[in-house]
Amino acid sequence: MRREGWSFMGDDWAFLAEDATLLGYAKPMFIKPHHRTIYPHLFEGVRKPLVPSQLSKSVGRLTTVVHPYVIRYPRLADFSRRWSPEHRMVEAGTAFPGREVTTSAPLAAAVYIERFEGARSRIVERTSDWMVDRMIGNFHIEMAGFSQRVVTGLAATSVLPWREHFAAKGSC
Repeated sequence: MRREGWSFMGDDWAFLAEDATLLGYAKPMFIKPHHRTIYPHLFEGVRKPLVPSQLSKSVGRLTTVVHPYVIRYPRLADFSRRWSPEHRMVEAGTAFPGREVTTSAPLAAAVYIERFEGARSRIVERTSDWMVDRMIGNFHIEMAGFSQRVVTGLAATSVLPWREHFAAKGSC
């Protein structure tokens, strides 16, 4: 984002139009204490307090445990997102001041970035079938538990068979 001519496109939700245009949605970003060096401007002035960096991992583990229970209550989930000391939520435009937030772009290449525990980064070329399988799997696993159960119930009763459900997602 520090390079001239580059713009930000949200990576959590992206859709492909029939004309090969990538459509993106820049969801609010979760800024944590360890992001201070990347986004120092977000830590200036009075803001919601964050836990000290050394407690960040412990609090992160705790929120992972309570998350499935909190999301069952939308008002509680909204409150906890707003006031959790684990992170701050900011719009992409706030995180990248003076930079454009793009909502569409022609698709020239698809790059899938994963966390890697090795000592060096690596680039591995994958087939489009691999990419589709990975994206569908990630989409499904990141759905809320109750949504997963609804999809599973629809498949189990043949209202929407698995093969049909995933084939429709894979054809996009």
